[in-house]
Amino acid sequence: MLKRCRILFVFGTRPELIKLQSIWDALQHSPLHDQVEVYFTGQHQDLVDYQQARKIPFPLHLPKQGVKRGLSLNALLSQFLQDLDYQLERLNPEIVIIQGDTTSAVAGALASFHRQIPVAHVEAGLRTPSIQEPFPEEANRRLISQLASMHFAPTSQAEQNLLDEGISPQDILVTGNTGVDHILQHTDSSEALTTADHEVMRKLEVAMTPQKRMVLMTLHRRENMNHLESLLETLAALVTKYPQYHFVWPRHPNPTIMKTSSEQLGGHAQFTLLPFVSHALCLNLLQRAALVMTDSGGLQEEAITWGKPLLVMRQHTDRPEGLTQGAPVYMPQECEDVEGGFVANTMQILEQLLQELPPAQEISRDVYGDGTAGQRIAKALGRMLTCV
Repeated sequence: MLKRCRILFVFGTRPELIKLQSIWDALQHSPLHDQVEVYFTGQHQDLVDYQQARKIPFPLHLPKQGVKRGLSLNALLSQFLQDLDYQLERLNPEIVIIQGDTTSAVAGALASFHRQIPVAHVEAGLRTPSIQEPFPEEANRRLISQLASMHFAPTSQAEQNLLDEGISPQDILVTGNTGVDHILQHTDSSEALTTADHEVMRKLEVAMTPQKRMVLMTLHRRENMNHLESLLETLAALVTKYPQYHFVWPRHPNPTIMKTSSEQLGGHAQFTLLPFVSHALCLNLLQRAALVMTDSGGLQEEAITWGKPLLVMRQHTDRPEGLTQGAPVYMPQECEDVEGGFVANTMQILEQLLQELPPAQEISRDVYGDGTAGQRIAKALGRMLTCV
């Protein structure tokens, strides 16, 4: 008979919620199904779809107090550590599972380490050459790798990054990316669209004509905020030469993004600026897009899996597999002059793509995963936690 082996998942953002779902689905049908509990830090309390969160098939625990707006990274981390310490003492898990590189993830790893609770890291081993890009995520994941006991690496490149840092091979399992599980399980994203989503699509169809091709665009990284105004101003001038394209931007609710995007692109006939949208709607837009331009890590995975031409609006990517495995991925060259050189290089690549857009490829199951990462992780947890 198994004794209790409580597993605690810690998440705080919408991408974490999405990327943990396939693991939860697999655990639901495993002998560990009654050992799992979930803690939500509240980091994305305005962005997490609570309807989706309520569908988590395990007990869900919430913080004692909500997260205040505008907290510094240090203040946010401090609050998470305090709340997590209380939860870890109360729940006493045998292992804590975290995903990715957020402040919630690093707090989960550090709080668990302080209480000598083993940590398993989902999406481990992603790296860029600079600890400042992306900020603070690159530093977060490097720190998590030093604290974790088990590393679920999405690709062989991520595994190699961990080996290069001295992580033992026996503590690494290459699983594929759980985000790909979600994409391949929701190939018909229209089924999950809400009434509000359908209203957005109706308005978008009015703005789009049959002759226009859609470009899906997102920007939210801190390293792009310093030159956001210059980037958008240059973009607005460039696209007028290519009226056959219409740009759709579901915007992160960051005040700087909302204000600057409205000032630079509001009223521009070739842009539809959307508020923050559901992930189902974002996937629906992705399926319709002829080109994707983004600084998001998750959208890189999604676009490459769907075979969409992709312009990565960053100097360094933590997901280089698309570049090395022949996917239609384009990036500006690294340059010291970010304000001028990066913007100019990015717009030069975009203009080349708008002049002659490469065709979309078939759905890929071999760059970031085959859709079974969650099952592999659930089986590994079963092997780790078989307590007799």
